Amino acid sequence: MTLVVNNGLQHRNRKKIARRDISHGSTDMTHQLRIYEIFNHIKEAFHDRFRDHASRIMRSYGFNILGTWETSLGDRTEFVYLLVWPDEKTMGHAWDQFKANKEWKKIKKDTNSQHGDLVGEIEDRMLTPTSYSPAIRRMEA
Repeated sequence: MTLVVNNGLQHRNRKKIARRDISHGSTDMTHQLRIYEIFNHIKEAFHDRFRDHASRIMRSYGFNILGTWETSLGDRTEFVYLLVWPDEKTMGHAWDQFKANKEWKKIKKDTNSQHGDLVGEIEDRMLTPTSYSPAIRRMEA
């Protein structure tokens, strides 16, 4: 899966690709950027937990994760992901349900007792598109 920003350029890939519009730079969708500080000596445990458990449970509450990335900033390693929501009320309700989920609480407790805290500082940002923001599309290969 590739995230493509539609900037008016034609794509030369001749494969048939199914596209689903996510946003057209309008304010009717809410984009949320989450940045987690993760620790190199236990980052595989973090990725295992997020991939195998957190994202699965999140999807059950309507989380739409557009992409996940890992980045470094000096000595700091970060896990970054981008979500899209129909509105902030839906987002808040989904987060409340996820945080209260008994399975997630147990998984988090078990992995933290085994490895220590897998996440340090958490940044949560709401993204507001500019009037000239290009459309964001998700391409399914």
